Amino acid sequence: MGLWLERILWFSVVTVIVVALGYRGFLALCWPLARRRKQVDCAERQVSLIMAVPDAQAVIARKIANA
Repeated sequence: MGLWLERILWFSVVTVIVVALGYRGFLALCWPLARRRKQVDCAERQVSLIMAVPDAQAVIARKIANA
């Protein structure tokens, strides 16, 4: 019984170490990819604006201009 508990203990310790180092290694490999900047063109973006305005035709122009 003691041998199984010892094996479980060492398996847990090794698993924690591998996960901790593996995660850091994965982040180190992905760092150059995350640093790349996407090129943004100067074109105007299209935006959809959805507003719930019941019976307010008089104020809809002001709301759109304000948005």
